Amino acid sequence: MISICFAGVTGWTAPPILAAIDAADDLTLTSGVSRSAAGQGTVYATAAEALAAAPADVLIDFTSAAAAQVNVRAAIEAGVHVVIGTSGLTADDFAEIDGLARDRGVGVIAAGNFSVMAAVLRRAATMAADHIGAGPRGIWPRPSARSASRPAPFRSPTWRARSRRAAPGSAGPGFTRCGCPASWSAPRSSSPGRGSGWSCGTTRA
Repeated sequence: MISICFAGVTGWTAPPILAAIDAADDLTLTSGVSRSAAGQGTVYATAAEALAAAPADVLIDFTSAAAAQVNVRAAIEAGVHVVIGTSGLTADDFAEIDGLARDRGVGVIAAGNFSVMAAVLRRAATMAADHIGAGPRGIWPRPSARSASRPAPFRSPTWRARSRRAAPGSAGPGFTRCGCPASWSAPRSSSPGRGSGWSCGTTRA
């Protein structure tokens, strides 16, 4: 029989988890952790107090990121395995937890943000990947750094260049589309009047 200490026993995720523990033949709840319900039965204010009063094999944590850090460390130091359902822990937090768990020889499972929707989205992504082929050299297409930073500029097939002398200190000659007051600019390396290389805005496409 695996004994469970549940941190977050009065939280919104508690009812289905407690029901699952109760329905399992090989699990038993020995204590809970909740600051608001501490002192009621086998509920304690901290994981350290709960594990000292009622030893457990596994601590399940569904609390806050700050509370989870304290609870997980207390469990690891007590030689208790941990299942983390709490989200918000950082990569540095997990690195520290990993080091502590390895030193104490206990297992830790981190399953933050686990939900039906998360499972559905993960499955949908897997299904989509089956229908998206790689390139000819086995390279998956991805946006370039430039295309990811801003959308491609608008191009009009009806624009014409209107050459005029640039004002002192300006970026270059001005251009307009036929019937449109929008300004057009060209790279300094281009010459006015070329039909290609001009783009809307101040940068070259």
